[in-house]
Amino acid sequence: MGFRFLVPFLMVVGTVHADPKHIIFAFVDHFEPYGTIEEADQMTSVWVDDYINMAAKHTDADGRHPIHSYFVVAWPYIQIEQLNSVLNKLNTTTYTGYGEVELHIHHGLPDESLRTGQEATEELLYILSLAKQNFNAHGALLTAEPEPRTTFGFIHGMWALDNSRYMGEPNPDHYEYCGVKRELDILKSEGAYADFTFPAPTPMNTIVQDVMLYAQDDNSSASYNKSSNIFPVGVGWPERDNLMLIQGPSTRTNIGVKPGIYNDPPGLRRMDSWVNRKVCVIGNDDWIFVKVYTHGCAADLTDPDVWDSYFGETTDEFYNDIEAKYNDGINWKLHYVSSREMYNIIKAAEAGYIGDPNSFRDFTLLPYANMVFLTNNQYRLINYDKRSAWIEILDNLEFVEISMKHYSANAIILESNNEGGPIELSDATKDSGQYNELHFVDITPSKFYYILKSN
Repeated sequence: MGFRFLVPFLMVVGTVHADPKHIIFAFVDHFEPYGTIEEADQMTSVWVDDYINMAAKHTDADGRHPIHSYFVVAWPYIQIEQLNSVLNKLNTTTYTGYGEVELHIHHGLPDESLRTGQEATEELLYILSLAKQNFNAHGALLTAEPEPRTTFGFIHGMWALDNSRYMGEPNPDHYEYCGVKRELDILKSEGAYADFTFPAPTPMNTIVQDVMLYAQDDNSSASYNKSSNIFPVGVGWPERDNLMLIQGPSTRTNIGVKPGIYNDPPGLRRMDSWVNRKVCVIGNDDWIFVKVYTHGCAADLTDPDVWDSYFGETTDEFYNDIEAKYNDGINWKLHYVSSREMYNIIKAAEAGYIGDPNSFRDFTLLPYANMVFLTNNQYRLINYDKRSAWIEILDNLEFVEISMKHYSANAIILESNNEGGPIELSDATKDSGQYNELHFVDITPSKFYYILKSN
């Protein structure tokens, strides 16, 4: 009798599958909407409206839609008025969960031997300071927590991170578009949590590819090309205080997605090549990281082929195919993530966590303010948690209009015109927003607003 019951038990055991592997997929964009304010607005609107329409058709294992990480180029490549308009428009994607905003900087000269390293460093620090100030005023690069902190993922213009773009001609000191030899340390000290520049064309690439690295800086260009300066990220390995380099798969097919510019449009063949590189945290090969990039505004989005490669049938087919193959729930689970979420999941793997990476999207870096506030007002977030929030209005618009996640129309709104002055009940009009959250409008705006969640 024991054998009779053992047979079906063995049959069941024989059908047991190993836990599925997880694909953590991030799409990062060197987002450069050049031209007039009107032209920049038009390009950004296409990315907001058409991208959301496309991405809404697709979901991963967690019910999340594809997330686009916009590494928005900062001054001097875009004027402040253009930048303000672009960031306002992108707030729709961040608030609705279809995108996040990070930082992209072009700086330097075509021949860095024409100025000193100190001059190059001062330029970078000035751009970073101005960028953080302007981005923060739109809720970007600023975490929504009791003590908000400025932090950002970074992509370097022309792939010239840490003065790596060596040309050699017309003189042996000819480096381009950076000039800052301690750039890794500067970025880290200014708030960068990780760099997402690589892979890149040679000679800018790292000495080791297809692995997550900490890069120690020194006084040479491309410090990360010395074996003594790189430290792979591994499970249980020492956590370092150097800048992390989050590299995408090193295949040629990772160079963009636009037809006629950076190879062919997205497709399952390309996804297979990315997955096969097995980029992971050493010691956890169940979590495979696929980070790919593009230049979202480098071509004419009115061109049918270009539009299709981002928002049309070609992209629909790409997501359908990868969801069918890499989200079957048996062999694979697919997770669409932002660059911030990818970093958080890497840190969770480093700390030894296993299982479903969906649990670690906010592991160490919490969401940005523009993911919980939706407003065209420029503001300073002073304090935020799910019980209370305190903000300062920075602009001079005729009214204040804000939507807030995690709060309802029952919230109490107080206001004041002085940070330390008397606080009174606001006369703002409250209602439930589009997502059943707090939405309020104040046509007699004050300088400070203090929002309390009602019991």
